[in-house]
Amino acid sequence: MNFNIFYTFVCLLLILVGVIIGQTFEQPEGLSKALEMISHAATTLGVLVAFLALNSWRTQFKYSKVDTLISELEDSFSELYRAIHEHRHAEIMMIKDELNPARNDNYQHLSEKSQHQQDKYLKYRHIYAHSFEKLSRYCPLDRKSVISPYTISRDVVPIFQGLRKIYANENFVVSLDLLEENDKAIELIWEQCKQEFERLRAKYC
Repeated sequence: MNFNIFYTFVCLLLILVGVIIGQTFEQPEGLSKALEMISHAATTLGVLVAFLALNSWRTQFKYSKVDTLISELEDSFSELYRAIHEHRHAEIMMIKDELNPARNDNYQHLSEKSQHQQDKYLKYRHIYAHSFEKLSRYCPLDRKSVISPYTISRDVVPIFQGLRKIYANENFVVSLDLLEENDKAIELIWEQCKQEFERLRAKYC
């Protein structure tokens, strides 16, 4: 409810009560009628104040809830991003060992570590998706936004797929350039998501 409208209504109500009281005092039993009118006006005013306070409390509660959920989503994103990094590093080590026969004795261990990091990534991806769904109950989140689980998963796929191409290339300079592009791609996910979290806070908190 708009506070200006509310205050205007209260002022008009007081003026109306004053006019009615002035007229009732001129009549027999005017005092009792005046007191009765004041009682009714006070009751009406009390109901309006209570309604306004309830609306204000609901708004504050929603903002507080949304702020908490955004924080939870941002925290789960940090965990997800760390898991992506760790999985990527494990994949790099496994691929490098796989493409270098001289170090194949260590391949089994690296393969198991890569699988472990993949499971960890999938776990945090699920947690993040759950946090996103919780926040979407209070905010109309775009499923195609940069912070949606779908978008993050979609952007991560070419990063992992490009790793083998990096280390399969015999040209060291080209390989280094490809690795730099891969690094930038994963950093871009972080930067875009952090900017979107800031935008969400500015809009809903």
